[in-house]
Amino acid sequence: MKRSEILATATELINGDRAQQYGDAKTTHQAIEDIVNILYTIQQEEVTAGRSKGFPPATAAYVFQIATKMVRAARSPRKLDTWIDIAGYAALAGEAVSDE
Repeated sequence: MKRSEILATATELINGDRAQQYGDAKTTHQAIEDIVNILYTIQQEEVTAGRSKGFPPATAAYVFQIATKMVRAARSPRKLDTWIDIAGYAALAGEAVSDE
């Protein structure tokens, strides 16, 4: 697939299917940011209290992905693929933590 075809496909998806399924991108990204900020606030409280060292580096990306999928699940709760993705990211994070 050529780059122009990739860009055309991306344009179709973000202005069509994805926008219809998950709503306005700016609103969605703000919701994801809000969730991540809450998680980091909790982590900072734990670090300050000496109870935790924060997200292990290997799991931070999975936490962000799960936050993204949580917002998508709130917008399209009947889309099974989203729930499978959440389970998959959780499994990957669990594996990363257990391998440390």
